[in-house]
Amino acid sequence: MVRELDIVVPSHKKRERIDRFLAHQIEHASRSKVQKAIASGLVNATGLTRGTLIAWAGLEWRFRRPLRPGDTVRARLRVEEARATSRPDRGLVRLRVELLDDRGKILQEGVWTMLVRRRVTA
Repeated sequence: MVRELDIVVPSHKKRERIDRFLAHQIEHASRSKVQKAIASGLVNATGLTRGTLIAWAGLEWRFRRPLRPGDTVRARLRVEEARATSRPDRGLVRLRVELLDDRGKILQEGVWTMLVRRRVTA
């Protein structure tokens, strides 16, 4: 389940920065068409790349529907391509990603291309 804190405070650690960021998000959302805070993406929240991501090589992302606090979401990922690089400890992975709500409707979708760590086999 997406909490409002997950949306408005992505990774800020200092309390005063959180307060300023939160105030800005709420003010902006109140003047927007949807009139509530919505999530812009959950790339880091998945934990998928923790400990393996070296660099983003490409990111295509589309926002189809709003993601709001209280929504229950799931991600569907499909590996489109995985290949070694010239360095044996690294590889490129291209993932097709869809973020779906509890009714199966696509909220966000795109393609992540990442340079990742590989296990070196002897």
